Amino acid sequence: MVKGKLPVLALVCAILLMALSQTAWAVKVGLVFSDVNNDIVKDYLAGTGVIASADITKIDVTAYTPTLAELQAFDAVLVWSNYGFDNAALLGDRLADFVDAGGGVVIAGMAFSTSAARTLAGKIMTTSYSPFTPVFTVNASDTLGWYDPTHPIMDGVSNVVGSYRDLVSLASGAVPVADWSSGAKLVATQRGGKVVGITLYPGQGNARTGMSGDYALVYANSLIYSANAGSVVPEPGCVAVLSGGLAGLALFIRRRR
Repeated sequence: MVKGKLPVLALVCAILLMALSQTAWAVKVGLVFSDVNNDIVKDYLAGTGVIASADITKIDVTAYTPTLAELQAFDAVLVWSNYGFDNAALLGDRLADFVDAGGGVVIAGMAFSTSAARTLAGKIMTTSYSPFTPVFTVNASDTLGWYDPTHPIMDGVSNVVGSYRDLVSLASGAVPVADWSSGAKLVATQRGGKVVGITLYPGQGNARTGMSGDYALVYANSLIYSANAGSVVPEPGCVAVLSGGLAGLALFIRRRR
């Protein structure tokens, strides 16, 4: 190869990688929440660039419980609470049925709260599905501690700060992915990756903020991971970008030779 061409090839590869990293995944996401009905969670998920805003739909379950058929319009759902669910047990049963039918479920705080008014119930909260068992809820800031850097959920994640968190115990068979610096559990998976638990409350109801760092990526990556049952498959547009880029790179090399 002609001397001096390596920097050009490196630039081409870098452009390809950048294009891939900024391409949204083909995952239809449902936001299933009993909380302030705003676009905060939808906006920061879309802001990660890995899930398209058009692929995110909100479902307020404060006074309504979606059917299994309605849940099956999505590849994965993110479930959390701040208020009481319309029917926590019925919702939990339907979420478990959704998992059994191939869907992915990400359960986040305060659905792991010990407060009966906020806790998710039903089959999804049994140890066969949920990676966590509720212990207590705290409002105290903590930071990301140990985590598995090879796990897809932690891709691009190096810093997470959060204040409104559920304290939990790890269920039998669950796979830990990340902890808080205090040693409390942050992320774990269950049922082959189809169910992910995140102890950080994702909303901002009642001005409960305090989140910073890469928290949005934790939720987005978890949705993608659960939807694909632990595998990662990009949407056709992403593959097209890679294929076209590699073809151009091959042509560049032939011409230089």
